[in-house]
This record gives sequence, C-alpha cells and structure tokens, in this order.
Amino acid sequence: MGCFGERLKKLRKEKDISLRQMAKILGITPPYLSRIENGHEHPPKAEHISKMAEILGIDESVLFELVPTDLKNKRIPDEIVEGYQKDGVSKKKVPEFFRSVKKAKLTEEEWDELIEEVKKKGSKK
Repeated sequence: MGCFGERLKKLRKEKDISLRQMAKILGITPPYLSRIENGHEHPPKAEHISKMAEILGIDESVLFELVPTDLKNKRIPDEIVEGYQKDGVSKKKVPEFFRSVKKAKLTEEEWDELIEEVKKKGSKK
C-alpha cells in the first residue's frame, strides 16, 4: 500500500505544498491524506488521484501507475476489464484508455471520430 503514498508525499514536498494545503484543495481531511501518504490507507478514488496530479503539475499516469491493479479495475465494470483480458490486452490498458479519454475532454464530433476509428480497427481483425 505504501508506494503510492510515498511517491505522493515526495512529489508534494518537492512542489513545496503543505499537507494541509493539498488536503484543503482536494476537499479531504489532512489526517486522511496523511494516512494515504504513510501507507495506512489505499489510494483514493480516481477523481482525487486526477486532482492530485493536477495540483502537482504532473501527468496523472504517474500516480495511477502506482495504484494496485485490483483497485484500478474496481473503477471499471468487471465485465469490461475481463472482456479485454480474454483478448490478451494487459489489465492496465483498459483503465488507462478510459482515463485518457476522460482527460481529453472530447467534443461530440471527436467522440464520433474516435468511435469510428475503433470500429475500423476492430473490423480489420
């Protein structure tokens, strides 16, 4: 449980952000953030991890890579993750894909383009 918290604490201190400041921005209590950083709590939900990365000025994948796979996959329905695993796709690729799409803040037209591109790739198999 400690890798995520240790890295978060190191990055926070490098940016000279106090634990209290970060907790306030995140809307969580300082004791809760302290427990995360000291490995006494699991990493928080995805929204908080994304916000942490934003505060630290880093790509969120830096933090998401440290979240244990079993926790990452709880953010996405099991049937989706399991379906891709059967196709030989790494467990971490599915959550990474969804986080990337969320981060991209696509327009309706861009969603249509992405869906069409995925359909084209699927029909080539």
